Amino acid sequence: MKILNVLLPLLLFGMLITLGYYGYQASQTPLTESLATDDTLPTSFRSAIINADEEDKPVILIFSADRCGACRVLESKTLKSSKVRSMRDQLIWLKVDVDQSKNYDLARRYGVKGIPRTVLLKSNGREVGSLVGFTGPDDFARFLQKAL
Repeated sequence: MKILNVLLPLLLFGMLITLGYYGYQASQTPLTESLATDDTLPTSFRSAIINADEEDKPVILIFSADRCGACRVLESKTLKSSKVRSMRDQLIWLKVDVDQSKNYDLARRYGVKGIPRTVLLKSNGREVGSLVGFTGPDDFARFLQKAL
């Protein structure tokens, strides 16, 4: 019984390390042409990836839902602020409704657990960062600067 008490935690720890490593590797995979042609992803996402590559612009994914109060405030206050609007042409913007079944895989790919969730990608597809929840205009603009 003592051996089981020692080995079981070690085995579980090893499994967590292995899963964490592979999860990290998956999250670091660049968005390549394969994502732009992946039929399981929404057409709008594939178009955004193609445009980002062609125009050499970062992509901003905003995961939200109509039922989400914080999402509506983010859209009405932050995204319409002059600071954020002044950066609008420097990025490829994509709003992703997590309540639409066609977006489930994309939300899962970016680990959406709460909304609004904003994911910032370089034009090469590397994730620069993400935010969860409402963010004010000043902080949101600083966040966008990471990719520019």
